[in-house]
Amino acid sequence: MSPNPDHTIEASGPAPFKQDGVYEVQIFVTDRRPDKESVIKRRFDILWTDKFHLVVRDGAFAQVLGGGANPLPESVSWMQSVWVVVADQFSPLYSLLEVRLRPRRGEGGEPPGAGSAGAAAAAAAAPAAAAGAGP
Repeated sequence: MSPNPDHTIEASGPAPFKQDGVYEVQIFVTDRRPDKESVIKRRFDILWTDKFHLVVRDGAFAQVLGGGANPLPESVSWMQSVWVVVADQFSPLYSLLEVRLRPRRGEGGEPPGAGSAGAAAAAAAAPAAAAGAGP
């Protein structure tokens, strides 16, 4: 049994947009941090992707990824962290963040899905190279 039987994660952090609103984005999950050129050209290893109407407030977003008709692959549940790319569908704007799925050695705590919360894995999203603005 995987640490997160729902095959979902919650990603939250800086959005590629500064103004509040709803934006059409494609979100990608990958196991390695892609560089700027790879993100803009969409040339990186993609473990999972989906399109969203992303709600942005105060330059930040929170979105549950996976579940339902498009669950995350089970292999993601066993990873310590993943990289989440939030890319605008109509421009080169994007943001990139690392989402920890399990505590690193020595940090303590329970792995996602081990507590009573159950639904989405409450992953602490650490902004990595927040909001890239393209060329």
